[in-house]
Amino acid sequence: MSGTNKRVANTKKAISDALLSLLESKPKNKISIKELSEAAGVNRKTFYAHYSCIEDVLLEMEDEIVINISDFVKGCVINEYGLNPYLFIQFVHSIYLSNPAFFETIASERNYHYIAEKIKRVFKEQIVENMNIPDDKTLETNFQIEFYLSGITSVYVEWHRLGKPCSFEKVSEFLINTSMDEIKSIAFTGKLP
Repeated sequence: MSGTNKRVANTKKAISDALLSLLESKPKNKISIKELSEAAGVNRKTFYAHYSCIEDVLLEMEDEIVINISDFVKGCVINEYGLNPYLFIQFVHSIYLSNPAFFETIASERNYHYIAEKIKRVFKEQIVENMNIPDDKTLETNFQIEFYLSGITSVYVEWHRLGKPCSFEKVSEFLINTSMDEIKSIAFTGKLP
């Protein structure tokens, strides 16, 4: 990495770290660019050289999370464990727990569906890549996987929206028990019924 690229990366990291720190004590709409710049140890001109607003910082942070998830999932989760409903929701939940302030900000601004959709897309790509799908079943399988992952994601989002009215284990058990037989077959064996 060249000196300029390293400096840019360090500046962006300082800004994102400062934003995460500030989000622990106040909502995003109460944080000014001036306050964020000061907390990051940069001037406002430097902030505006990289971002137009705080929302841009959050979007970049989301994209980094999705890239990290993609790197982790490739050749790992699906091959080792299959696509188990509990595993998928546990993975999404652990991502949330890694930085609740960040995800609560996303929830209050755009709701969890936005980043959950990105996470779901990463998993879907890996499922399709790791399955041996006959050509005549490609569309059907695509719809089944979409239905399966969308359902799990939506239930998890709703659980958060309702203030987590039951334990994580209870919502996971519910998801496992309500999966359709065809979806279970794909999920647990990685094969078409």
